[in-house]
Amino acid sequence: MTLFLRFIGISGVILFGALLAFIVTKPGSFEHTSLSFIKGEVISEVLQRYPDLAEGPLDSVLQEGLGRLSDRIGIKQNDLSALAASEFSDLLGHIIESFCTCGPVDAEDAKTRSLMFREGLEVRAAELGLNQVKLIDFMKGQYAQTLNALRGDLIVFLSVDTLSFALVVAATFVRRSRRHAVVVPAMLLIFATLVSAAIYVMGTDWFYAIIFQDYAGVWYAIGLSVIYAFLADIVLNRAKLTLRLLSQLPAAIPVPVC
Repeated sequence: MTLFLRFIGISGVILFGALLAFIVTKPGSFEHTSLSFIKGEVISEVLQRYPDLAEGPLDSVLQEGLGRLSDRIGIKQNDLSALAASEFSDLLGHIIESFCTCGPVDAEDAKTRSLMFREGLEVRAAELGLNQVKLIDFMKGQYAQTLNALRGDLIVFLSVDTLSFALVVAATFVRRSRRHAVVVPAMLLIFATLVSAAIYVMGTDWFYAIIFQDYAGVWYAIGLSVIYAFLADIVLNRAKLTLRLLSQLPAAIPVPVC
């Protein structure tokens, strides 16, 4: 088992470490490769959204499709701004406060909730405006920021995976008398890393991540840690912590009762 874990760990270090070294030491090659991937993903998504553009040249498909998406974002931003400026937030705040109190509504509390909803709408409208700027920059061929964001996220992803497999390798070199104690945690770390990597690769909406530079970043490392912690608790601790958290979940969700 030790040799098996060592083989898996070394293989993972070589694979993810080599990719990490390529991104860090060969920025020019990375940009060339990534640009082809980025354009391919964006064009594929545009054609799925607007199949009527399929007959045109690729550059025309890219510009026309992203132009339509930019228009939609602008319309949604204007709608949210108009909604924030209307009396909708006041009405919603009053309704929510009445649900929470199950009685007479305090004017100040209702006003506080209204402000919260209005600020939320304004923040979302501002985010859409920023996304539209990023989209316009992409349409103009200004790919530097897009490539830098992708490069930074991949560095985090590959660094975390390389470290995880390095820890597996390190676990196989503990003293022989204690080696049996690290076998199960090492296997759980391998499984958690593979699951997290699969979720990252297959679960990421690469179109939105690329266009709006909305990447997982450090959340990938946090997600891997959470998955490993739950697996370790279930296997090594008979799920005591997991069951305790699940038992406390209903109490942690406030439900107004009249």
